[in-house]
Amino acid sequence: MSYGRVTTVEFNSEQDAEELKVHYRENAPSTFPDAEMMISIQTGPTTAVAVSIYPTKEALDASNEARDALLEGYKASIKSVETLEGDVN
Repeated sequence: MSYGRVTTVEFNSEQDAEELKVHYRENAPSTFPDAEMMISIQTGPTTAVAVSIYPTKEALDASNEARDALLEGYKASIKSVETLEGDVN
């Protein structure tokens, strides 16, 4: 069964949001090669929601190191991050 992650990010500024949006669009496919689907939705000037679907929970868990590194690299730009995970129905 597929397993998904929904991440809501609030940035410190519109410029911070734009910079990570561009980085994600250009690099996410190679950074998260096991993802079956990745969608990023800009929900406001300084907010975004990212949805990632993986074939299994184990595959999603294996992506955590790359995800953590990405977030760490942008931590000065991020006000808050909320994450939900679960089975895709």
